[in-house]
Amino acid sequence: MDAGLGKEEILDLSKEYDRRFLWWTQKENELGKKIKTDKESGIDVLIEIIEWKFYTLPGRIKRTLNLISEHSDNFVRSVTRQAISMTTKQDDKRIKELRARRKKILILKFYLY
Repeated sequence: MDAGLGKEEILDLSKEYDRRFLWWTQKENELGKKIKTDKESGIDVLIEIIEWKFYTLPGRIKRTLNLISEHSDNFVRSVTRQAISMTTKQDDKRIKELRARRKKILILKFYLY
């Protein structure tokens, strides 16, 4: 289904969203900058992302935190280092690698950025 929006209209909608939900955008920028600067992230940042992304859904937060609790900080850092090192042109490969290595829960992190 084509919404019929051009590039300028999409950019305008994006700016309006950023203006109306400034706190959300600021948190997204803060987390994104940290991950890009560090070139990896640990379980602490993943938990912060989950709590931010699902702040209105306490049940979802609890469920997702339970799912990631089986992963060590070293594991999360290894996966994020690998995924972050790929370019956006390699998104298909990034997802394939994460799925192949049974790291689907960490796809959540890369969905956000």
